[in-house]
Amino acid sequence: MNDSTKRFTFNEGHNRLIKGKPEDDMGRMLPESELGYQEVRAAILSDPSASFWLREAMAALEKRDPLDALKDAETLALLAQLRAKKILGVGA
Repeated sequence: MNDSTKRFTFNEGHNRLIKGKPEDDMGRMLPESELGYQEVRAAILSDPSASFWLREAMAALEKRDPLDALKDAETLALLAQLRAKKILGVGA
C-alpha cells in the first residue's frame, strides 16, 4: 500500500470514501470522483469493517467483463434498495 492509500478510509455504512482523501500536487484534497480504482480497492481491503461479502464480490468483479459487472451491480443495487424499502415499510 502506498502513502496515498493510507490517508483515506472506506466507510461501508455510507458507501463512500471519507476523511483524509489523497491530495493533489498542490496539497488540495481530491474529490472522490478523482480517486482511482486501485486506491478505492486498497482502502476497502484495508478496512477491517468491510464485509466478507463485499470482499468476495470485489474478487469476483475482477474476473468479469467490467461493463457486464457494472450492469449486474446496478441491478443488484436496485434490488437491494427495493428489498430495504419493503422491509422498512418506506414508500409503501
